[in-house]
Amino acid sequence: MRDVPMYNPTHRFESGRESNPTDNPSVRWQQEFQDSVSEVAVWDDTVYVCLDGSGIVAINRDGTPRWRLETNTQMRSSPAVVDDTVYTGCEEPYFKDTGDYVYALATATGTEQWDFNTDAGVQSSPAVVDGTVYIGSNDNHVYALDATTGTLQWTFQTDSEVWSSPAVVDGTVYVGSNDGYIYALDAATGTREWAFEAGDRVNSSPTVMDGTVYVGSGPPIDGDGHLYALDATAGTKYWKFDTGGAVRSSPAVIDGTVYVGSNDGYVYAIDSESGTQRWAFMTDGEVLSSPVVVDGTVYAGSHDNHVYALDAASGSQRWSFETDGWVVSSPVVVDGTVYVGSNDNHLYALGNGVDTQYQSEQLAGCPACGSDLSALDDPTFCPDCGTGLDSEDGSTTEVYDQQGTNTRVYEGD
Repeated sequence: MRDVPMYNPTHRFESGRESNPTDNPSVRWQQEFQDSVSEVAVWDDTVYVCLDGSGIVAINRDGTPRWRLETNTQMRSSPAVVDDTVYTGCEEPYFKDTGDYVYALATATGTEQWDFNTDAGVQSSPAVVDGTVYIGSNDNHVYALDATTGTLQWTFQTDSEVWSSPAVVDGTVYVGSNDGYIYALDAATGTREWAFEAGDRVNSSPTVMDGTVYVGSGPPIDGDGHLYALDATAGTKYWKFDTGGAVRSSPAVIDGTVYVGSNDGYVYAIDSESGTQRWAFMTDGEVLSSPVVVDGTVYAGSHDNHVYALDAASGSQRWSFETDGWVVSSPVVVDGTVYVGSNDNHLYALGNGVDTQYQSEQLAGCPACGSDLSALDDPTFCPDCGTGLDSEDGSTTEVYDQQGTNTRVYEGD
């Protein structure tokens, strides 16, 4: 069992250190960046933050910075961490010539171990299973890459972009495509085992539980969406649940209930066997965030700028936290702290009480970019722009560019 929660290759949330904060948690610390926070992952004592426009940042769980990889790209692929390596993808902005890559980075330093260049952006999140990285791309392909070297093992072509993140279970890769199909592929060869036609885009990432594939679909703008339950072996439909908007959120399946968000603004709880609704909680914005369920509480973000904590049995609200931007990233809950990013350019750590080390007077802002540094304890560099700051212990912090070479080394006095 992993020490810290992450989505495993079946996209079921698991951990040995999950616990909920009390009702109405406070901000233990927050970190501000120049770009919105698109994805957050936690592994051991490190929080990995993908920024929608500049790169990926590693932060200690006490809020102090570790390293930053500057890619100058849109990072919308949620990181996967396996064997001291971080795997993620990026998308080249239309106004920059930076390339579209899948990256493998050292967890300790952010040093690039390898990269793989795709022909279009990578929004899909990687699944790493048995030494292979499975990931989709906007070039319409699903890729299988050697996890150690990044060499191509196989590729499978669909008829549109693959934003969906693969789930790998019992030798089969399950993934959706914007061509309207959910595919089951042989994990060793990439050969198609079956394809189910959903009719609309499948941005949602499949969750596989007890021989059933749960996945959402829906149109890109307005229109009804659906959640499907499919036989994992044959691809036949067990049931379909209709919502009032596209289902781009990825389902969480716990104790016979499927939890999922929709663009109609609701978080739904659905019986996993029958497909009947158990409850629905209305927010004031689209719910693209994928729910996380911990100890009877469902956590999800919304375009109404809030993070919600809901009772898993009834759907009643336990608490909410308001940010100044959309909450698209999925919350991560570790040791009584909820980590979540927002389009207000902040990463928030919500928990039971403010960390005492942040109650003393801190450096107010970065002298170069002006970023708020008040939540950091004696930072050695600005995690937003990389500017070196004085450090009492003379520690050295390294920042890497997209080629993985050391571009800046900042030492304290």
